[in-house]
Amino acid sequence: MGTKNKVKNLQTSMGNLHEVIPPLVESLGQKGAGKKLGVSESTINQWLKEHGYKRVTRYIRIESAT
Repeated sequence: MGTKNKVKNLQTSMGNLHEVIPPLVESLGQKGAGKKLGVSESTINQWLKEHGYKRVTRYIRIESAT
């Protein structure tokens, strides 16, 4: 099955993929998100790129410095 069909099936079962894929990638990474959704990491990566998502690294402070 081609990537377009996989994404179409995923959209049918999950609804708005913009609400599903980015949060999963944030928490699980592309590989984990793909595994959870039943598609490959490559399919997740391609979908993100096609929809204008870019990887951004950010630093957050968890506790105060001593």
